[in-house]
Amino acid sequence: MLERARTLIKANGWENVTLIESPVEEAAIPGEADAALFALSHDIMRSPKAVENVVRHVKPGGRISMVGMTWNPWWSPPFNIVHAWRLRRGATTYEGLGRPWTHLEQLVPLQVKRVFRGFKGGYYFAWGARP
Repeated sequence: MLERARTLIKANGWENVTLIESPVEEAAIPGEADAALFALSHDIMRSPKAVENVVRHVKPGGRISMVGMTWNPWWSPPFNIVHAWRLRRGATTYEGLGRPWTHLEQLVPLQVKRVFRGFKGGYYFAWGARP
């Protein structure tokens, strides 16, 4: 993914992008960001140290958003089986899949919207601002 990012950066002449190769928990993020986006990053969202490291580098008042998968309602076990099968390629754990935003919620007041789409599974959108 870093090689793809380097190619895009070079092809577009972007000079304001810094790539970091590191576990998120240990990443030395330079400066402060205006915003952070966690997209389909369940494993990162389940690491309190990773979430804390990212939030610490967002400016006060900066926006933090996340989108990802969550379990479907309790009454739809067949859908959750399909959902778990689809998630297996991108996550190492199903822990916290009912409320993946809980670690971020301890640092940032969040609004959460859940969207359930049958066999495609449950998705959530959460957003807030760093105090």
